[in-house]
Amino acid sequence: MALRDLANQAVEQTEFFPAWGRARLEAMIKNRPDWCVSRQRNWGVPMPFFVHKETVQLHPRTPELLERVAKLVERDGIEAWFSLNSVDLLGSEAEHYKKLSHTLDVWFDSGVTHASVLQRRAELHSPADLYLEGSDQHRGWFQSSLLTGCAINGRAPFKALLTHGFVVDGSGHKMSKSKGNVIARRRFSIHSVPTSCACGRPRPITPAN
Repeated sequence: MALRDLANQAVEQTEFFPAWGRARLEAMIKNRPDWCVSRQRNWGVPMPFFVHKETVQLHPRTPELLERVAKLVERDGIEAWFSLNSVDLLGSEAEHYKKLSHTLDVWFDSGVTHASVLQRRAELHSPADLYLEGSDQHRGWFQSSLLTGCAINGRAPFKALLTHGFVVDGSGHKMSKSKGNVIARRRFSIHSVPTSCACGRPRPITPAN
């Protein structure tokens, strides 16, 4: 089954709060173009591949090399890849291969937290009971999580999606740092998120007394 078909099936099996979120996500999955996950930036999570200078084919030992690079990055951070001398991994083959400098799309980064967090921590469980975020995440975190979850496990990494509203100011405009109409952080106290749900960037906030 194609990834798009798996994703559509997973949407059907997901509970939505409010209900209109289903149609929004369904439409985005149906009409989305192919996903190019590489970015040409000077920062981000590297895509540690070596490609042949003439054939542009991946190195035949790519799975093994990925594991070795992952251990280096785990120990020394992502700069371990960018500062790596190809000879250290490829030896005499290095002259025939180009080390890529591409980075992953940040939506891919956040979209695989179900694999890198939920499935790796004993106190958590997967799939999550609930993912919650704003309506802009139907094309962002909700969608990238859905697609990577279906690609890896054949199902969504969540049982339900909750689309929350946005905090507005006294004039009814959405609060935004760029507009300068936000409330200072010191006026809020932060409470932790229950382990059975996952939030995107923000965490729940409650005004301090």
